[in-house]
Amino acid sequence: MAKKLAGHLFETVRVTGQGRWLRESDGRWNLHNFKIYSYERLDERPLGEVVAELRRVPRNGWKDVTDPYGELAKLRGDDD
Repeated sequence: MAKKLAGHLFETVRVTGQGRWLRESDGRWNLHNFKIYSYERLDERPLGEVVAELRRVPRNGWKDVTDPYGELAKLRGDDD
């Protein structure tokens, strides 16, 4: 996997895999190890540019969203 990822060293990627977390005595969680099973390159364009592109697609509903950043945060579960 390291050889595959080497070609993407200066790109933004999302990795998936399995990790082991250890809880410290102060309650903080620290990642002990992580094995990457797969990865995907992420679009590095600014979010505003991507939202503008989405709004140009006919009948997809994004033109009606007044707060696209907030809506995306809800979709990701960032509002918890």
